[in-house]
Amino acid sequence: MLAKKDDYATIRELVPGGPAALSGQLRIGDRILGVAQGESRIMTDVLGWRLDDTVALMRGSADSAVLLDVLPADVGPDGEHLLVSL
Repeated sequence: MLAKKDDYATIRELVPGGPAALSGQLRIGDRILGVAQGESRIMTDVLGWRLDDTVALMRGSADSAVLLDVLPADVGPDGEHLLVSL
């Protein structure tokens, strides 16, 4: 579950049993900066996007993998990003 906060798609809640929760790599408050979907794995910057559009890009097709560029909750805007594959 995402929420919009200062132009970031921010993780508000991890759905129990969902890919994000099962991965153990994401936490509440983490901010999603980019999404890569499909075989090309080209990262799309989603900063400032509407949440509906960001979620649609993340979902992709069934059984597909998505790569997220994540700014952890405990770092500032210039902090080190994480790449998380789900």
